[in-house]
Amino acid sequence: MKKLTLLIFAFLLISCDKDSADDFENNSSNSDSGYTVIGNYYDLSINGGTQSTELYEHVNNGAEYDSRNYVNLFTEASVVLPNYEDYYADEYGITIMENAIGRNYYTFYYKSFITNEILKYDVPYFNPHDWSYWHYREKIYFQYSDFDSFNSNDGTTDFKIKIFDVNTNNETELNIGKFKWSANSKFETLYNGRYTYFLWYEDWSNPLAEKLLTVIDLDNVEVVDIKTVLKDDSYNLVGERNGNCYLLGRYGGNYQYDVESTNLLEINIPGEAGQFQASFKSKRNPQIVIDDVFFGSRTGAFPGTGALYPVIFNLKTGESIFIDVFEDITKFESDEVEWQPLVECFTIDYENKVVLLGVSSYSLGGQFKSQGVFTVDFEGNVLNKQKIPILPIQIIN
Repeated sequence: MKKLTLLIFAFLLISCDKDSADDFENNSSNSDSGYTVIGNYYDLSINGGTQSTELYEHVNNGAEYDSRNYVNLFTEASVVLPNYEDYYADEYGITIMENAIGRNYYTFYYKSFITNEILKYDVPYFNPHDWSYWHYREKIYFQYSDFDSFNSNDGTTDFKIKIFDVNTNNETELNIGKFKWSANSKFETLYNGRYTYFLWYEDWSNPLAEKLLTVIDLDNVEVVDIKTVLKDDSYNLVGERNGNCYLLGRYGGNYQYDVESTNLLEINIPGEAGQFQASFKSKRNPQIVIDDVFFGSRTGAFPGTGALYPVIFNLKTGESIFIDVFEDITKFESDEVEWQPLVECFTIDYENKVVLLGVSSYSLGGQFKSQGVFTVDFEGNVLNKQKIPILPIQIIN
């Protein structure tokens, strides 16, 4: 894999050294690290091949490929498919949300990846707006704007977090603050372990509009800091492994927030750092900074709008490495044909200095469908390929 500047990457014409398909005809079992895959099942019995809506879990510890090595999380937790709303998963567990029209409550199912225990929590219905949720230490955090609190005099709305303890069934609430709300307002949330960050824009489309960074300590359930001094810019909120966060500006305004000192420090990032401003974060393409290195991704028009290109960007030197495995022709032992891998999701295994890519067979369906996890080093070299039984949408390690 060649090192490229971000300017060159804009063309997405990337090439790298490839391993031949013959090198990986057998299903390799010497994975560099264990991992869990959240994904969907491809059912050949429906319309010649249909991707399921249910969520499945596959745990890989380096064993040989087993087509039966997965569980249906919906069946395990008794989730009703038509009521399925969304899910959130990390290394500690997965939370699945159920919602149904006409029902007077929401339901959360939490499965611990540590104990495999499944807990259910019903929440009386309320009218949330602009909501999101996550979990931390077996507590579910439901962040939302309280539509009923709108103040017509100053145009503000209360933003709150409902906290559900799935072990005790206790519920508490934290008021984050009052924020002006309009059609172009935006409230971005970053979950970063003990600390959660909220970046509020009065007008997302206007870099000159007011912005606030709010910091919450989840252990103590309190707002610990609010910062208002930000350059006129649009920012991408990115977490650091030690609890700090970065604000990467599209037009050159870059900051690092230190949670211990509560200092918001302006920093200089060489190269085309503004390319990473756009918020591409999702369940399948996370962003994180570790030891002054940004791990994230870009999306591209080729081979398809769903293609991901993981990126490793050094914040000190401006050097970039983009990972592109599309030309790495693959054929596992159980596959009928060779296929080109389309990256669906990825995660970072920093201890082993590798990226884990969840891939599927591009443009193939039906009986020829295949998928796996590629282990790639930080230079973009494919070290290992492992076939998995489900289509990956998130990798957790």
